[in-house]
Amino acid sequence: MLQQPVIIGIAYYVVQWNMDALPKWLLISTLSLVLTLALHELLIRWLFGMKPRHRLLREPVQEAVM
Repeated sequence: MLQQPVIIGIAYYVVQWNMDALPKWLLISTLSLVLTLALHELLIRWLFGMKPRHRLLREPVQEAVM
């Protein structure tokens, strides 16, 4: 349900522009994906207390010495 207000908000402005349908669709799709993912990471994970994703913090693998 997070993506619907994002799509509606973006589409409200983009459909008024004087462009072909394909660029409008690509713009709405791309922006809605990016904003939905950003909102999920910033709001949902924070509101529900989920731990942030850690970068790959592996220790270096030590090669066996023969």
